[in-house]
Parts: sequence; C-alpha cells; structure tokens
Amino acid sequence: MAWAPEDAAALVLCCREGWMADRVTVDRDDIFCERVTVQHPIDGGFDLFRQFYATISTVDEVGICGLSGWVGWRIAYEDLHDAADAISADAEPLGCVAQRIQIDREDRGQGPADNALFVDRMGLEPQYRGNRLAGVMIEAVADLFRFDAEDTIVVLTPEPQRPGGGPYSDGPERDDAMSRLCAAYAKSGLERWADTSIWWRPIR
Repeated sequence: MAWAPEDAAALVLCCREGWMADRVTVDRDDIFCERVTVQHPIDGGFDLFRQFYATISTVDEVGICGLSGWVGWRIAYEDLHDAADAISADAEPLGCVAQRIQIDREDRGQGPADNALFVDRMGLEPQYRGNRLAGVMIEAVADLFRFDAEDTIVVLTPEPQRPGGGPYSDGPERDDAMSRLCAAYAKSGLERWADTSIWWRPIR
C-alpha cells in the first residue's frame, strides 16, 4: 500500500475502531518510512510549515500505516502558535502546545528546538494494532527528515474513529474509545502534555 496526498481522506477510514481483523505481530525494528510527500498547506497560513503525507511500511514492503500533518524547519524563534492557527483549527492546538514546549525548554536552560513535526492523522491498519507502534512510526518519519530527537518537537492529537469512519459523538462510547487509544499511545512511549488533550514525544 502506498499513500499519496489524494489519499488524505482514507487516513481516517483506516483508523476504524472495531474493524475486526486477524492481528499480525510485527517487529518494531522492521518498521520504516517508505515515502513522504511534502507540499504547501492546503489551508493556507504562514509560510513556516509544510503539509506532509507519509507511508509507513515493513521491511517486506507491506504498507501498514499512513500519517499526515505538518512539518517545520528552522522554527526556533518563530511563533508556532500563530503559524499553526493560520493553517487550520486542527493545527492550532498542536502549535499552542509546541510553543509551550519551547518556553519550557527555555525555562530549563535548554536552547529552543529547531524542527517541529505535527501529526494530525495516523491510520494504522487494524491487523497491526496492539504492537505499540505509534512512537516507532513517528520516529520513522522523523528519521526520514533526518531530525535529531533532541532538537525536534513532536506533537499529535488523538481522535478515535467510529467503525464506519468519522469521529464519535461526545458520550461514553467516545470516552471508551479515547481511553483505549491513549493507553496505546502511552505504551508506545508518548505522553500527554500537561493538562491538554495533546500528546507529545518527550525530548530525553
């Protein structure tokens, strides 16, 4: 399976909660980013971020996941919140947390990060779930961009999808699906940022 920009809508459909499939065990070391397409954000905004679409595959060249979001280089002294807000409502909370991470780094006496990877959609094929791959797949994309882990902010928004596609309505069903998704993120090495709904890859 190969993902391209025109497949953006399909990313959501691949995230279906409850889509039953025989589970396939995959070695985390066998995961890599096969392809990434980068373009200007389709929603406009500042000329700081680029929209990306990535294909994650196994060493056997089996496509298992598609990721999409925004990527930025040389962002150390930029207003990430304003730039993300100018792109879309989906990007805005990611930019807000990214800016808070930059401030936190400065408070700790660290220099600001120079790269940013905002993950908006992550669609893992159902049979590969349960392998704790979220963190590994993000790392694979960052590696393709040759981003240094200590110099890169990675943030993402969890959003479980209904069996037929599309987000859940607010209520117990969505809460349960969100709990399962967040538990999977935590097991893969990601963490929730402070009191927000945004998750990030801790900079060790």
